[in-house]
Amino acid sequence: MRKRADKGGLWKQVDLVLQRRPGWNFHAVSSPGAPSVWCFGSERDPELIVEIGDQVIRIEDRTSDATTEVESADALTAWLGTHRPSALQPQKGGINEKLKRGRLIEW
Repeated sequence: MRKRADKGGLWKQVDLVLQRRPGWNFHAVSSPGAPSVWCFGSERDPELIVEIGDQVIRIEDRTSDATTEVESADALTAWLGTHRPSALQPQKGGINEKLKRGRLIEW
């Protein structure tokens, strides 16, 4: 079985970078040994796949068939900013932000 970094490690850092960004979806895989991944683009044919392994973040750019490995969430953010700035659109506010602004239900 694939070993994940600890909860304070890469998984959490990458989650904080990618969650609630337009175009990104988390795909949990239930197959033993198969990694869960973040995907950018359409769900059926994503443009980017980000897989978090033991102390490495693997970025697969399916539009160019290139794979890059980086060691931190900051390096992932830098790579995306250079190679795919459209993948770094501002994060949408979560439910806590909506509650703070009194906009949980919009009419």
